[in-house]
Amino acid sequence: MTCYPSNPIIEAAAKEGIRPVAFRHERGAIMAADGISRTSDRQKFGVVAIQSQAGAENAVGGIAQAYADNIPILVLPGGVFLNQLSVKPNFSAVQNYQNVTKCVEAIYRPEDVGAATRRAIHALKNGRPGPVVLELTADVCDAEVPEASQNYQSPSFSMSQPSANDLDQAADALLKASNPVIWAGQGVLHARATAELTKLAEITGTPVFCTMPGKSAMDERHPLCLGAGSGLAPKAASKWLKETDLILALGSSLTRTFYGQPVTRRTEDAKDKRILIQNTLSAEDINKDENIDIGLIGDARLTLLALIDRVPHSYVGWGKTTHLGFGIPLMIGAKMANPDKFCLNLMGDGAFGMSGTDIETAARSGFAITTVILNNGGMATYPGGFPTAREQYQVSHMQGDYAMIAEGMGATGLVVKDPGELGTALKKAQDLNKEGKTVLIDVHSNMEAKKSYYS
Repeated sequence: MTCYPSNPIIEAAAKEGIRPVAFRHERGAIMAADGISRTSDRQKFGVVAIQSQAGAENAVGGIAQAYADNIPILVLPGGVFLNQLSVKPNFSAVQNYQNVTKCVEAIYRPEDVGAATRRAIHALKNGRPGPVVLELTADVCDAEVPEASQNYQSPSFSMSQPSANDLDQAADALLKASNPVIWAGQGVLHARATAELTKLAEITGTPVFCTMPGKSAMDERHPLCLGAGSGLAPKAASKWLKETDLILALGSSLTRTFYGQPVTRRTEDAKDKRILIQNTLSAEDINKDENIDIGLIGDARLTLLALIDRVPHSYVGWGKTTHLGFGIPLMIGAKMANPDKFCLNLMGDGAFGMSGTDIETAARSGFAITTVILNNGGMATYPGGFPTAREQYQVSHMQGDYAMIAEGMGATGLVVKDPGELGTALKKAQDLNKEGKTVLIDVHSNMEAKKSYYS
């Protein structure tokens, strides 16, 4: 516990084996308590005891800084006697700390010590972090707490995470962005979510910028880390923040400050609108200084875990063994489990011969999927082993108008003969799938059997 210069709780704490460390000024004691909390990731809290009147007045600057930076500390200022509360110029923490604390309360009766302490510790552990004040009136400090009121029970941490719908929207927007950036704030540190932050960055290939309060949320030696910045920032961070089309702010209030990088849209042109996604514990921070497209209210670590869970599940692959044609029925099953997702299967013409008739299953059932066929007229994975059989008897060669075959089974067939046509075809397939129509894209491609090997 930090302290200065006098407070009845200093001696009481010492008798219980709690070491009081006396500073030379109340503000110093407050700032040391801030340091305890700031480096403990909400697992421990700085506690500071200060004198009433002038001592409580001197502490305001330190408390205000903790409030601005969302640092949870417990401040225990002394108070005057109850019969002096309304006598000017006596200083009242309850009346004067309102705008620089998360909550402030005075204890007027010894019977209220347990309940007031419970409320204070709950506020320290839950919701937006910030300084919490319990003003110890002189009458209470001189009295004994009745045995019946010695019933304090420490509150637990209550974790929350954003809604499934908001998380789905955020993951979808992140994956669709061309130049996304993750903005890591202090909440990532408070949630002990540095490993989860790095994992999300790695699996999505998204660079990370750390605010100054959030500095060390990601190892700055990591190739995806843009570094940390205040009003100034590394060149890479500054450039990326200016050119990004999506910012995913994690554990950040996005408060505008001279000491931070601006979160601004590049232009007022609606077509050039960047997407802002904000994760914070406090609903009050959403849309406070910025126009937020998707708000993610909840713990930064739980939010990261939920995003990670959604992002990797965008691809389904196989490992040790598989059957040709696995993709079409696999995607039908994926669509059954995830009807709101765009389910696409990529396969060769040889694989289509194994399960192509299940295109009719998809069309008939309404579980609309998209299948992209590489129509190269052969099985490129078997380039050798039977050159005579291949050349004289067309072994492993095949042909077909797969778009027409799909049409005959109730699906929509699209043909792509130029690479520039593929993007348009995929967009059309997405639109048709939303209407419940299964699509097959017949991509005419060359026969290429070369593979890359590295020693």
